Amino acid sequence: NPQIRVIEHAPVRRCRDKMCPTPSRPRHRRVRRSAPAATPRVGVNQTKTVPAPQASVWDTVKPATPQGVTGSREVHTSPKPATSVVGSMRSM
Repeated sequence: NPQIRVIEHAPVRRCRDKMCPTPSRPRHRRVRRSAPAATPRVGVNQTKTVPAPQASVWDTVKPATPQGVTGSREVHTSPKPATSVVGSMRSM
């Protein structure tokens, strides 16, 4: 049968004395250490940096190609150089 043995552990310290009345303010107050100093508001709203206009996807797109063709099939279907290369290889 298992033996009952007394386990020694660290002393349990109470959070606070429960005999005294409840403190009015919380014991631990969250403090933000990296918070910047409060900015003094001189005017109602000092806009030093003017926000940039809304970015659009079309700003990155270049204007129409010099041929005036925007990705149509006529540009790419030109089998003549390939056949000429194959013909020259056959004739060799």
